[in-house]
Amino acid sequence: MDLLSNTLSHDLKNPLSILKMGNDMLRKNISLPKDVQQKWFDNMQAAIENIQSIINQTLQLNKIRAVNPVRECLDMDKKIAEWIDEVKLIYPASQLEFRLGNLYKLEVDCSVAYQIFFNLISNAVKYAKTTEQDYLAIYSEKTSKGIVYYLEDNGIGIPDEDLDVVFKAHERAKNALAAQGSGIGLSLVKELMERLDGNVNLSSKLGKGTIIRLFFPNN
Repeated sequence: MDLLSNTLSHDLKNPLSILKMGNDMLRKNISLPKDVQQKWFDNMQAAIENIQSIINQTLQLNKIRAVNPVRECLDMDKKIAEWIDEVKLIYPASQLEFRLGNLYKLEVDCSVAYQIFFNLISNAVKYAKTTEQDYLAIYSEKTSKGIVYYLEDNGIGIPDEDLDVVFKAHERAKNALAAQGSGIGLSLVKELMERLDGNVNLSSKLGKGTIIRLFFPNN
């Protein structure tokens, strides 16, 4: 997989969409209250920082694998809330309910965590059943070997025959073809988790939903 071109064509779309929305909103509504203007400026600044992080991280991932990513302690309660807010800006019509449980801190590169979780949260929104009962639950648990994050939804699910291909680049489940997408997101998640010496797997039932498990090993 050409990780550089795939990431730049896929993951940069989200923060660029936020920049475009913010620019359009501020340009067309010059009399917005100052607190609303500040909120959009903050969103746009965060999008710029995410673009910079994605580019830097992607370039690093394309170098020799001996280069270690930068590790920092992330307050995941705060980060996931921020990333959910960004997804809501991109999909304002979504009725998905977010149920957040215990979210342990992670010692990982922030840009890598952003790409992993933003892709998965966006997928849950895109492949929800569009009913008032749609939800995405995000929670975590500690094990002796590391931390496991779970993303559990009650969306359209994945057919059994497609479970082996959804982590391959440009492959999508047959029941997901109606939604906009390139089939790159899950393959990037897999690549990034392996970059962290972790792993990702999922279980799913057609029409019932999907559970994705992200294993982050102890440092």
